[in-house]
Amino acid sequence: MGVDPPFGAVRPELCAVMTDFADFRAIAFGWRPLSGLSSPREVVRQFTPNWFAATMGTGILALALAQFPSTPALRAAGEGLWIFNIGLFSLFTVLYAARWIFYFDGARRIFGHSVGVDVLRLHPHGPGDDP
Repeated sequence: MGVDPPFGAVRPELCAVMTDFADFRAIAFGWRPLSGLSSPREVVRQFTPNWFAATMGTGILALALAQFPSTPALRAAGEGLWIFNIGLFSLFTVLYAARWIFYFDGARRIFGHSVGVDVLRLHPHGPGDDP
């Protein structure tokens, strides 16, 4: 394990992967989404709480779809989206907890970042609660 770069810093070794257009296209279209990482542990080290915004948006869409009881297809889509959202929220919670366990110093640095600290409030709203 090396020293973590400052919060929000661009890592040159990750940018070097994007120099070849074929690699860019493969990553952009999801064929090799993790190929730019030096190891699978980088997923945990690079995980930030702003991913909880995705669960917040997915959750509110699921709640909105459930408001149409007269249309069974929309209600079923809302219920399916809600279950998917619970899975996303659980995955993100495990990843963020792992970051605090394995990369404590890197995770703690978010408190010193003027913008990064604002995304910490997204976690409690992740399941779809509207603040």
